[in-house]
Amino acid sequence: MFDVGTVLLEVFLFDFAGDLYGQSIDVAFIDWIRPELAFDTVEELIRRMDEDSRLAHSALAREPDAFPQLELLPA
Repeated sequence: MFDVGTVLLEVFLFDFAGDLYGQSIDVAFIDWIRPELAFDTVEELIRRMDEDSRLAHSALAREPDAFPQLELLPA
């Protein structure tokens, strides 16, 4: 449904309310959630995103010092 043929990385920033458009950020990988999936409906995608968020929060809670403090880099 959403495949555009290009491999992309989508990052969700928990507890952030700002505008990062055009900015560069560092991304640290601390756990694998799941392989890429296709969804038949938007509702299925939203349910999976909610589950992914729950799993990500759990991984972050298990590894609070797994990566250095990240900071916004100039564009």
